[in-house]
Amino acid sequence: MIDSSLVLKASPRGAVNLEAMIAVKKRSDLNHVETNDKSAPFIEKDVTVGTFKGKELMAEVAKGKSLNHVETDDKSAPAVESDVKIKPNPRVALLNDVCKKVGGAAA
Repeated sequence: MIDSSLVLKASPRGAVNLEAMIAVKKRSDLNHVETNDKSAPFIEKDVTVGTFKGKELMAEVAKGKSLNHVETDDKSAPAVESDVKIKPNPRVALLNDVCKKVGGAAA
C-alpha cells in the first residue's frame, strides 16, 4: 500500500521534450550551396564506343590454339646429396616411454 503523504515530483523530462519540440518546429534558414559534382565518368571527346563482338570472340576461343612444347628445368626438388642419411625421430621412443610410465602409474 502506498503512503498517502507521499508526494511525487514532476518529471523534468517533459520540459526537455517541450524544448526539443519547440526547437524542431522553429525552422532555421539554410544557405544555398553550390556543388561541384564529379561523380560522372570522365570520357574524353575523341573516344568512341564500339560494339562488343562476344560471339566472334567465344568462337575464336573455342577453336583453340596450338602451343609449342617447352623444355623446363625444375629446380624445386630439394637438393639432398646421395650420401646423406636421415636418422629416425627419437620423439616416437620418447612418447612410448612416457606412455609406459603413465600407464604403469595409473594401474
